[in-house]
Amino acid sequence: MLSAVMVQGLKLLATGAQESFSSLYFCLRLVNLVILVAILEELFMRVYVMGWLHQAGLQRGEKGLVGSILDTLEQRPAALKALPLSTFAVVGATLIFTAGHQTYEYLSAVLYFLFTTWLYKKPGACGSASSSTA
Repeated sequence: MLSAVMVQGLKLLATGAQESFSSLYFCLRLVNLVILVAILEELFMRVYVMGWLHQAGLQRGEKGLVGSILDTLEQRPAALKALPLSTFAVVGATLIFTAGHQTYEYLSAVLYFLFTTWLYKKPGACGSASSSTA
């Protein structure tokens, strides 16, 4: 099934023909939505970038802002037991997340990132271990 969809999509690309609905385009958009966006947002932005900026924020008094950011790129990240929600990490990750969007999407990207970060912080949200069961 998938190979037939790929062959059909390649024929459409080769001939330049346009359809109102393309199965290949739909499959690629679905993969993008389900896998790529989730990996980029959750793993890269929330774990790596926020952890990197959190660690840089802890060292910025000693080395300055730019020096601490550059130095932490060469350091092994510290083990984190929870999402690093320092102001420096949240603001920096929000700016980096927003920079990956179109200009007209900036406001919605900022609001979305801050809202989902707030959901992570909120006790009991997203299956958090902080919610207690009797």
